[in-house]
Amino acid sequence: MYGLRQASRQWFTKFCNTLTTHSFTQCRKDYSLFALGEGEATTYLIVYVDDIIIADPKYEMVDNVKYKFQSIFKFKILGDLKFFLGPELAKSKDGITLIQRKYTLPLLEETSFLGCKPANTPMDINLKLRADEDDPIPDASSYRRLIGRLIYLTISRPDITFAMVKLAQYMANP
Repeated sequence: MYGLRQASRQWFTKFCNTLTTHSFTQCRKDYSLFALGEGEATTYLIVYVDDIIIADPKYEMVDNVKYKFQSIFKFKILGDLKFFLGPELAKSKDGITLIQRKYTLPLLEETSFLGCKPANTPMDINLKLRADEDDPIPDASSYRRLIGRLIYLTISRPDITFAMVKLAQYMANP
């Protein structure tokens, strides 16, 4: 949205007031999330910095909301959502899938795992790890950075969460 010269807090206050006067309700847990309607006929609107995402199973409702607020605010419609905060969103008839391909490929390349074969389970669940078992890693910062990047990857890959939690237990002394 463009054209508002106020501070961001003032802009958000004006935006919230406009949404609530048009029957949107603000979520109590996340103040940047708004909803209009109930059940399957609910339109969601979320604000992140200066980006606004409108979601509804029916395109007609999304268009109605866009055109309603286009008369109040000056903004640019960028079309269907492709990326949001890193992950890519792929739409199909079955729903929306989060993909982190652009994030994962450089990570695999940097760690020399690009050519490796995938495994059904990323870690043996019966594996017993101990902090005092082996020599410490000489550069602990690279280990911490890798674990942090892999934890971010669990957004779209919940199957690696167990392994990441186990490995993160040794961040202090890897």
